[in-house]
Amino acid sequence: MSNDTTSDLDPWSLIGKGLLKYIKWSARSWEFGGHHFLPVPYVDRLLRELHREHSKQFCLMTLRWSAPANEKFTVRAFALPLPLIAPKTRDLQSTVDRLPGPDKGAEPSTVAELYNNGGWWNPKLVVARCAAAAWVNLRMLLGPGDLEVDFLQAESGNRINSARRDQWIKAIKWVQEKDNHETLRAYLLQVGCQRYLNLADQPVRTGIQHNAGDKSPYLLGIDIGGTSIKWCLYKHVKVEGKPSAFEPFIPGKLLTERGTKYRNGEDFCTYVCGHIKAELKANPEAKDIDLKGLCVGVTWPGPVRGEPGREYVAGTSGILAKFEKLSSTIKDNSPDDIHGLKIREGFVSQFGDYVRLINDGDGHVNAARARLLGESWTGKRLMVVVAGTGTALGLVEHDKITPFLNEIGKMIINLVEPFLDYQKGGNFPAGVANQLFSEKTNPRIAKDLFNSPMSNREVSWLYELSKSNEKQFNTNEWEKEVFDNLPAHLTWMKDDCKCRELLKQVREQQLSGYLSSMSNLLERASWLTADLIAMCADILKADAVYLSGGPVTVIGEKLGQEAKEHLKTFYGFETESPDGSHAIKGLKFLRCEAGETNAAEGAARAAWETFFSPSSSSGGDDSIREIDPVFLV
Repeated sequence: MSNDTTSDLDPWSLIGKGLLKYIKWSARSWEFGGHHFLPVPYVDRLLRELHREHSKQFCLMTLRWSAPANEKFTVRAFALPLPLIAPKTRDLQSTVDRLPGPDKGAEPSTVAELYNNGGWWNPKLVVARCAAAAWVNLRMLLGPGDLEVDFLQAESGNRINSARRDQWIKAIKWVQEKDNHETLRAYLLQVGCQRYLNLADQPVRTGIQHNAGDKSPYLLGIDIGGTSIKWCLYKHVKVEGKPSAFEPFIPGKLLTERGTKYRNGEDFCTYVCGHIKAELKANPEAKDIDLKGLCVGVTWPGPVRGEPGREYVAGTSGILAKFEKLSSTIKDNSPDDIHGLKIREGFVSQFGDYVRLINDGDGHVNAARARLLGESWTGKRLMVVVAGTGTALGLVEHDKITPFLNEIGKMIINLVEPFLDYQKGGNFPAGVANQLFSEKTNPRIAKDLFNSPMSNREVSWLYELSKSNEKQFNTNEWEKEVFDNLPAHLTWMKDDCKCRELLKQVREQQLSGYLSSMSNLLERASWLTADLIAMCADILKADAVYLSGGPVTVIGEKLGQEAKEHLKTFYGFETESPDGSHAIKGLKFLRCEAGETNAAEGAARAAWETFFSPSSSSGGDDSIREIDPVFLV
């Protein structure tokens, strides 16, 4: 035992015992996507409980994020208990050096085995990664602003001595350098450079004095996705005493990919707008609508920065692979080439000045926010989590969406996932949040459980079968999904009714064989959801949460009910009476929305509120400046 310890109980041994309990815990002793899984909130809770019982052995790492002076979203503080004696970087390195690749050996059964042969479960490696994840999550989520760190004695609140402090910082830096540090640096350079603020050369329009909204009540929402582009012409409807309603008028859809790559942003916008304009002009109901001067909201599947009406694409995402000279790999792209796309300006040239470009996740959050206006969360911090192809996170405070640096999917959460060096590729460390609550989640759990590929619609079908053997599940959407993707030599099946019915019966019989394990699927999905909510609610100090999309659509209210129970009994959130005097960490669950949120509608609303609404204000995020990628110590 080190002479630095202050009691007979070694905190690292206590942490090892806590990890062993997790490994042997039947409710969580399963792999996810072929890898072991250990979420940040579990380790956070373990460290907090040990800190309460053995405070002399622990210090508190405090992180304080302060927004620039012109931001309403002012301060976020985060504290994590850590053993007073930090792990030495040579010990961390030797642990990794013993690993030839993802460790698939026998699970450790003693604390000694955790340290000697525990692989990614090694307690010192786990805790160092947890501390590093706290830094990265806060920096990647909140972005511009000052991030300060301190290490305090748990009992007195005084700073620990500088040698111990420096050792912890060395350990955290070591983790970040191993876990894709250069990729994070490149990404933060792309999204944080101040010189790109003025790239958008169109003037900001913050209101229309001649009440164009009354003359032309139409607005256009365009949701750009990596696979398809959904758009809809909406009609603005005024309802006395209620928020504005946006009724879908003319919807449409086109593929994002075409035969050749796009030369630049202008080429892309010409392609998209050409299809939309052709469909609108061919529709008799739209013949009198003036497309110039139309209020247009556009979502982009990646980081977007800038003031309202002067936004620009700010960082790498998968869609960039469809452009010449750009890639979906972060380090391959220069900030100049990304920001030079000028997507918003391309739509301005087609439709006029009143165009807003926002992140697609923000579009989903804005649509969800509109559904909740006037509900009991008013005056509190509402966290909106929407599952789609990725995972959208929003914080609504003072009825405004707080600007985050990027999407929640970039947040690191699995502490026993191999470092990127051991993976076959990718931009961020594996185990990111969109595996926990997105359209990928239920099919991935189903594949783990049943060793059989299954789509989201089939998981939904299985869920309906499990609720009642007598209920007939509507398979229309499933049939469309299947028959739209038939190989060319099987297209004759599309019109063969007997064959379609037989195929449906065969698949229902196959799915019925998995019914006995449906409760396991629900339990796993609810645990992953609770893990994600616990981490985000801690960082954002959220008072309420609203879930929508993906898993909620597929497995219904049961997901929310079980996640609430996990948050209450395991993570210590009071979910039944969050406003009670006894509630240390209250978290109210607003109704979970089974229907999909509409990013196109959210973008259209954002544009309308900026340009046409009488209460428009410039608002937005004008705080972008150079960001220290990791440390501001």
